[in-house]
Amino acid sequence: MAIVTPTTTQISDNIVAQLEASIGQSVPLLPRAFIRVLAKAIAGVFVILYKYGGFVGLMQLVKYAPYSETTINGRTFSPLIEWGVLSGIGYPSTATRAQMQITIPVSVGGETIQAGETLYSADNGYTYATTSAVVLSTPSVVVNIRAIGDPNGTGGKGTDGNLPIGSALKFTNTGAEVLVAAEVTVAADAESEALYRQRVVSRFSAPPQGGAYSDYRIWATSVAGISNAYPYTGNTPGTVSVYAEATVASSGSTDGIPTSGQLEAVAAAIELDDEGLASRRPIGSLVTVYPIARTAFNVTVTGLDVPGSLSDVQDQISAAIFTYFANRAPYIIGLDTQGRSDRVTTTAVGGVVDDVVAAANGIFTSVSVTQGGSGVTVYTLGQGEKAKLGTLTYV
Repeated sequence: MAIVTPTTTQISDNIVAQLEASIGQSVPLLPRAFIRVLAKAIAGVFVILYKYGGFVGLMQLVKYAPYSETTINGRTFSPLIEWGVLSGIGYPSTATRAQMQITIPVSVGGETIQAGETLYSADNGYTYATTSAVVLSTPSVVVNIRAIGDPNGTGGKGTDGNLPIGSALKFTNTGAEVLVAAEVTVAADAESEALYRQRVVSRFSAPPQGGAYSDYRIWATSVAGISNAYPYTGNTPGTVSVYAEATVASSGSTDGIPTSGQLEAVAAAIELDDEGLASRRPIGSLVTVYPIARTAFNVTVTGLDVPGSLSDVQDQISAAIFTYFANRAPYIIGLDTQGRSDRVTTTAVGGVVDDVVAAANGIFTSVSVTQGGSGVTVYTLGQGEKAKLGTLTYV
């Protein structure tokens, strides 16, 4: 039975009807009649109670608990974050700062670059500062820098602070130009509501079990920028393999391949708890962290014919097939509670194309899928393997 919040008018009319039944006579229809005014006022209170009750009901469900802050009886809190803390997930991951190394050519030896000297990047508008003092004693020295400021006022946090190797920066005091030599820590944006909610829901659907698959996924995804993880029992007794997937913004990879720093952070999160104690990984397990792999599938659509704009329909087909492959993921028994999505089939891809073409009142002859030069009928993804769309061809 669906619970529908009645309108103020419906409640008001109901109150008037009950009063008329009680006193045995009709209430005047004038808008300012006492009983009608009273009914409107009482109805407003009832509507507030209905909505408040519905809000409290949503707070009991992790999937729908509000993420924004609310104040009840003088206490301000986020219902979803409270669920996350209660489940052991903790608070959403905050944005981090980029740390890099720059190479400084030395013309006059003996001088010292002090800690805190600032540099500016014209590429992203961020300000960076050296993290330690370095003596200019060799023809070139390497200095660590960290993002400290940005145009948005976030204190240098976020993925916009990342710079590719070879990017130029200038010292603000001398104007001397230097180049980025290496990335030390890749910055990540603050965890989004969607990712945080997904982690909390996963925690409730797969609670900790002392080193089960679900624990490894929880530990791995607690690292900023890591969106998913796929743990497997290793071929050798006592070993565990964990394949990590990163967000595009944090890794710079459209395939979600984590950086080496992110892989190291995942390994540390599996080993150490939030207090820095080695209390997570079971004592008899040797864990190795790997990046996921992406397998490209090429699709050929034959005989496409539509009455309208062909390019528009092709764009829709491309987007639909891209989404289909992006949603393919390994299936781990005992961990994944949703339906299986670890198989790529020509039939399914054809169905995706058919939905788009049929909506456009068009036709097509056939769809074929190949991988690595071989035709695909059914392809099951392996350990840590995800799919992606390679080339889409129309003939």
